[in-house]
Amino acid sequence: MALIGTGALQSLDKVMIVEELPYAWVKRENAYKALDGELGEILKDRMKSKGIIGLSFWASGYRHITNNVRPINTVDDLKGLKLRVPEAEMRIDTFKELGTLPTPLAFSEVFTALQQRVVDGQENPLATIYSSKFFEVQKYLCISRHIWGSAFLAISEKTWNNLPEEYRTIISDKAEVWKEKERQMIVDSEKSILEDLKAKGMVVTEPELGIFKEKVAPVWTKYESVFGKDIIDVVRKYSNL
Repeated sequence: MALIGTGALQSLDKVMIVEELPYAWVKRENAYKALDGELGEILKDRMKSKGIIGLSFWASGYRHITNNVRPINTVDDLKGLKLRVPEAEMRIDTFKELGTLPTPLAFSEVFTALQQRVVDGQENPLATIYSSKFFEVQKYLCISRHIWGSAFLAISEKTWNNLPEEYRTIISDKAEVWKEKERQMIVDSEKSILEDLKAKGMVVTEPELGIFKEKVAPVWTKYESVFGKDIIDVVRKYSNL
């Protein structure tokens, strides 16, 4: 059994990162409904075809933008900023549409690149921003919520089928209980870390995100050919609740 970030599963099936469509989940509750509902069943079925049984979707939380040039109050404030991004096509496409100059770098290089002004900023979850001490080399934090990610609690189908029925029932029940607890832990952790980052001197902005979501609409269109329009329509349905 393992808890796996859905991004790590894209080598088995690229559809597993459909939840990372930009601004799909401005409200995290909509992500919960999608993954506990129709979208989750689609993804579980696709993993089952690979010999993996999905038990539940936990949270890894939101990603946000930091930079050392200016506060981000509107999407126009992103224009021309050189932002480090992972070597991931959809992430690069997203930040191009937002007007930045996305610059792929290995994570191990990020702190030094920020320190030496090779790049202006980066994007990551609050926990990573804090643990990596990016607050030492970044002044501005934008609560951009451009991606909300999940983690997939899974077990091999072979192992699952070898378990007694009563054990499978217990595991399934506890997976649901701890899914709810872990999601709340992520929410609480994000609130706490945000206050810690403010205390470290970061200037925090929380822009209205509607225009951000409009800007990345071409990314959704492009990836219809990757994920399938039917699956993207499921994401869109829950995103717009």
